[in-house]
Amino acid sequence: MADAYGGISMATSKYCVVNAAALVKALNNLQWTDSGGEWITRKDRKKDDFWHTDSYAQYPTARPERTIAVIVEQEDGELLQIPAEIATQDDWDNMYDSESSPVELKIFSEMFSPHIVKGWIEIACCANEKNRYVYFESLRIHANGTVESKSVVSGICSTPANIEESFKPAA
Repeated sequence: MADAYGGISMATSKYCVVNAAALVKALNNLQWTDSGGEWITRKDRKKDDFWHTDSYAQYPTARPERTIAVIVEQEDGELLQIPAEIATQDDWDNMYDSESSPVELKIFSEMFSPHIVKGWIEIACCANEKNRYVYFESLRIHANGTVESKSVVSGICSTPANIEESFKPAA
């Protein structure tokens, strides 16, 4: 299996105001690259800057996945799929495999917009898999809960795509 390496970054709108500590804590509840890393913040000229620290960004994404099911092997060898929200600690400890799914835009809104007082944040990434394909993704979350996602992929070993999605919370 080949590897896609690239970068991931965060930008904020010009007059963005956030609870930086709470935002970083929420960001670090998701895995943004296959190589680990974490989000950190620092204050630069009265504005919070955000950085994803990682020795190398392998398969960076602006649309992380979350575990939706834990697969546990039974004594008879049968595999049992247990929804993540009802899995016990014993199920997680004895996990044979797991099933994941991209986080829905509504969940991003609920996770991050409470920490954005004014403006928006945008997480963006790009990667290149040995010139077989390249991709760009972005995720913009506004203080009002609106979320916009973009994904562009192209290359000889991919199906070219340009996908845009959005979520707007009910008023």
